[in-house]
Amino acid sequence: MQTLCRRVTAACVLAAMLAGCSGGSDQIDSQGTRFLEQFQQVRTAIQNRRNPPELPNVTRALLNGLTTPSLEVRVASRDGLAYVIPFYTRRVPGIGTVDTWTSVDGTQFSFRSGVLLALRGAGDDMTSSDRAGSIAFVTGRQSGKEWPMRLDLQTEADGVQRVDFTCIGSSDGVQSLEIVEITYTVESLNEICTDSAGRKIINHYWVDVRDGTVWQARQFAGAKIGYIDTRILKK
Repeated sequence: MQTLCRRVTAACVLAAMLAGCSGGSDQIDSQGTRFLEQFQQVRTAIQNRRNPPELPNVTRALLNGLTTPSLEVRVASRDGLAYVIPFYTRRVPGIGTVDTWTSVDGTQFSFRSGVLLALRGAGDDMTSSDRAGSIAFVTGRQSGKEWPMRLDLQTEADGVQRVDFTCIGSSDGVQSLEIVEITYTVESLNEICTDSAGRKIINHYWVDVRDGTVWQARQFAGAKIGYIDTRILKK
């Protein structure tokens, strides 16, 4: 996904989601078939340089019909929008359970407790990271003190550049967050980080006050990609 899901193609990942693309053998229902057909129409229109048909609106009724969880990913710097699905879950020593999601063209996003750990397949990837402090902050195990954050970013020469930050957290308090017709009660958290050159970034997390789910987040993924916005559409 070298352009990281240009808007017109990425929205069609709904077709894959409706088809239950989690490695299983779920049958595509009639609704999923219609979206799959539309997905093919859009791909053909793009390949033939024609205007694609109008894309579907994401509604709660549509999401309730999905056979798999779904996550919306936006990248403003690339006018990118993708709807991604679970790819695999694994246990990582010292980190815990890491969930990796994938787009229809194989771009992968890895998270732990809603914290972005890696981005692969987009170009300018975040190949790995050390975000233990971020995870502790989001899960409520750390507050009132600083923590380190390391991002390993892909370079043009296929090397890796390490960027180190020092972070501290703050809270904007409890708020209501609406995601596609459902309202959640969340705490709005800010992770404020500064690198050695004095550059500041701010990651935001909207965390469910009941069970700690990070329903929405805005996280820095490197200077070239910028910030990635995520929303859980269906858990």
